[in-house]
Amino acid sequence: MISLRSWISAIGGRSILWLLFSAVVSVGLTFVEIGIAGFLQLFLKALGILAEDVSSFSFVNDLNFSKLEIGLLLIFLATARAASNLLIVKGTVTAGQLFNARLRTFSLHQMLLDKTPKYVSVSKVNLRISELFVKASEFISIVNKSACSITQAAGVFIFLLWLEWHLALIGLLGAGFLGAVTLWIYKRVAAISKTIPKQQERLLKGVERVSRNWLLVRILRTGEREFNALAESSLIYAANSIRGMIY
Repeated sequence: MISLRSWISAIGGRSILWLLFSAVVSVGLTFVEIGIAGFLQLFLKALGILAEDVSSFSFVNDLNFSKLEIGLLLIFLATARAASNLLIVKGTVTAGQLFNARLRTFSLHQMLLDKTPKYVSVSKVNLRISELFVKASEFISIVNKSACSITQAAGVFIFLLWLEWHLALIGLLGAGFLGAVTLWIYKRVAAISKTIPKQQERLLKGVERVSRNWLLVRILRTGEREFNALAESSLIYAANSIRGMIY
C-alpha cells in the first residue's frame, strides 16, 4: 500500500497547496451558505411571504434590518458564494493540471535523462500523455471536488445538529441512502474504466504499426482488415467512455 508521504511526493508541493487552498475556501463557503439561508428567511418574513411566527435562525432573530438592507446583504452573500465557487474551481483545475504537467515532466526525464534510459515506443508515450496522465489529473480534480463538498456538508450538518438535532439525523439517513447508491454507481464506473486504457493502448499500437508499415500494408492489401480492427477498437473505447460518463 502506498504511504501518504509517497502520495504527497507524487502529487507535488504546488498541487498540494492549491488543494489546501480549495479546502479553506470551502470552509468559508459553508458559512456563506448558512448566512444566505438565514437572511433569505428574514427577507421572506419582511415581504410577508413567510409568517412571523415561523422560527428562524437565532443569529437573525434579533436583527432589525429594512428590506433594502436585507436585499443588499443577500446580494453580497450571493456574490461571495459565486466568488468562492470560482476559487474552488480554480484550485481544483490548477491542481489537476500541475499534476498532469508533473507526470509528463517525469516521463520525459525518465526517457531522456535517466541513468539507464530505455526505449519507449511512440504508442506507449501517446498512451501516457493522452490517456493515463489526463485521467490521473482528472482523478485529483474529482478527489478535490469531493473533499470540498464533504467539508461543506459536514459544516452544514454540524450547524443543523446545533439547531435541530432530530431533523439533522433524519437528513443524515437520507444522505446515507444517497451515499450507498453513489458507491454502487462508482463500482460500476470502476469496472468500466479498467477496460478503457487497454482499448486505447490497443488502438495506439495498431495505428503505430500501420504507420510504420504503410507500404507493406498497401502491397499486401491488408488495409481493410487493419481498418476494421482499428475501427472496432475505437468504437469499443468510445462506448466504454460513454458508459462511464453516463454513470
